[in-house]
Amino acid sequence: MNKGRVVVAIATILLLSTLLTPVRAGWVKTAVTKDRISVEASLKVDITKIPVATYDFYRAFINTFIKHKEHLERIERRAKEKLEEWLRTVKGYEKAVVEELKIDLDLDIAIFYVSLHPDSNKTVTGTWVSGNLTDLADGTYMRFRSYNDTNTMRTVVEYNITIPSTVIPDAIYDKISEIRLRIIGNLSKTVSDMASIEVYNFISGTYTVLDSSALNTTSPTETILTISPTYAPERVIRLRINITDVQSHPSQFVDLDIDLIEAKVYYQSIALTSYFKLVVSGVSTTTFTGRYINAKLRYLRPVARVSYGPYSFYLHKMFMMDLSAFNIPLEKWSRRFNGTHTIFTYSIDYSITLETGAIIKVDPKQTIVVEGEATAEGDTIFVKEYTIWIYITYIAILAGSIALAVIMLWRIAKKSLITEPRKYLVMGDRR
Repeated sequence: MNKGRVVVAIATILLLSTLLTPVRAGWVKTAVTKDRISVEASLKVDITKIPVATYDFYRAFINTFIKHKEHLERIERRAKEKLEEWLRTVKGYEKAVVEELKIDLDLDIAIFYVSLHPDSNKTVTGTWVSGNLTDLADGTYMRFRSYNDTNTMRTVVEYNITIPSTVIPDAIYDKISEIRLRIIGNLSKTVSDMASIEVYNFISGTYTVLDSSALNTTSPTETILTISPTYAPERVIRLRINITDVQSHPSQFVDLDIDLIEAKVYYQSIALTSYFKLVVSGVSTTTFTGRYINAKLRYLRPVARVSYGPYSFYLHKMFMMDLSAFNIPLEKWSRRFNGTHTIFTYSIDYSITLETGAIIKVDPKQTIVVEGEATAEGDTIFVKEYTIWIYITYIAILAGSIALAVIMLWRIAKKSLITEPRKYLVMGDRR
């Protein structure tokens, strides 16, 4: 195996390892303080393998509204109202008040490319003199000689470059952004008419001239041309090199040397990132022993529709505001107490649906931080709180206990007293 092919093989392995590694990252931070819960989350998912319509939809929405502060703030206000209504009517938070809502969306685009070389060629007009396809990748050359058509020298050579599905899978083929052709070659003499590089248009069925004189030089010259992915609808790029030189007698052959043909196919790796922060009060009840907190917000999935501009969308789909998989009883979460706060943690993989209907996987970890020492069961977190009423109760109980003790002691003391009969002095008559 030659050095060039080894490099291509290694590059292909690295590329495939990149494609097969899902871009998934997510975290959820839930904070519980007194009568307030704050849920802050960020989810990042790879949508490269999802049909490009999802990317186009989110790109338009983000560029039109999310990136403009005025529009974003209006969307947040409408979403805030819908969320509060949903919390009170659906989730049972009768006293819930949405104090704060922040939302955001973004697209992260990384550009990758793979280098390909011709896998077949055809001499339409002229003679194939020397060289082979492997020479177009390792620095040597292929040589063709013109056909003498009554003192007009003609050479027409076609090359096919195939884009294998093992290199760019079908699921991301529609993410190809452009194809750059790099060609190095020259002629044995300059020509009078044409030395063009052309590409076949599979839609029209004709060749498009990319450069009519790119190879009209006697020394090896590099030409870089960019074409649209529409020129490779069936995973094949078809190039044609067309040489025409009108001469007078006596005429001479024109040799075409091709040193390199390379196609760099660029495609996009796309990640969609969602962020939201929700702060809600009115989530707890207080008793003499402490505070009971309704922690259902840890698995919120607001099925609430918001309309803005030409868009009408569900919050849980548009902003990936779907934590439904965290509907796991809190006693099954990991718990620890650090002296001031109780921390519950849980990680899970699950699927969510985007606004376009695309289904994607997320794998977030949620951390619930509760102020004070807390225990939890089901959806309820209990925090011991020593309020003034508890102190009054304790004082009352203590005072009552002391009073009862005094009464008991008095009764015991009374029973232990020794009683003696009274003696009376009888006075006689005095004479």
